[in-house]
Amino acid sequence: MERFSFSVISFFAAISAMSKVVKSACSRLYLIRSDESELTPENWCELQPCAKIKLASKEIILTQPTSTFLVYALGLQTTGTGLYFLHISGSEISRLWWGISLVLWGIGALLAGTSYQGFAYEIKCAGRQSCTWTSWWEVIYLMFQQVSMATMLVAVAYSCTEGLLLKMLLIYALISGVLYVGSTFIGAFFPIKSLLTFNFMVWI
Repeated sequence: MERFSFSVISFFAAISAMSKVVKSACSRLYLIRSDESELTPENWCELQPCAKIKLASKEIILTQPTSTFLVYALGLQTTGTGLYFLHISGSEISRLWWGISLVLWGIGALLAGTSYQGFAYEIKCAGRQSCTWTSWWEVIYLMFQQVSMATMLVAVAYSCTEGLLLKMLLIYALISGVLYVGSTFIGAFFPIKSLLTFNFMVWI
């Protein structure tokens, strides 16, 4: 019984230690400062359109409401189209990969609309002295976007090529997707700003 109790205590102690390590690693992302050092919670809405909305007793600042609506609409439409492709894929491999690609793209758009537009103030500025440069919402968006492009390449490859070219494109899609996701995790945990830029994602 004592051995069992010791094992349980050791297990929870290990979980607690791991959670602290993960939390510390994840929080390093917020050490990357914004290029606009003067960007603060106080002047955020002076530099871009904002709207204040009240949910229950909490007031939320919505950033770029028009852009938020358009990006969310795009995300929902793209996700819905992807799900439709998955529904009608049947034995068509290209339709399956088009569906996966569009679902990932749509989810990425929803993540982008949340952190770059709609709730950017709440995520990057609220409760801080100065606004952060990025967030985990944006990091995950970048990964979804890149993987969606890789899977879209797979869809195009199955739609339009065969033989050696098909194999080469499939290998390239796999390598580029894995390389980018790995690089992004490294950039977020250490942190390395150049690995988290939109330009780096486009380059890959």
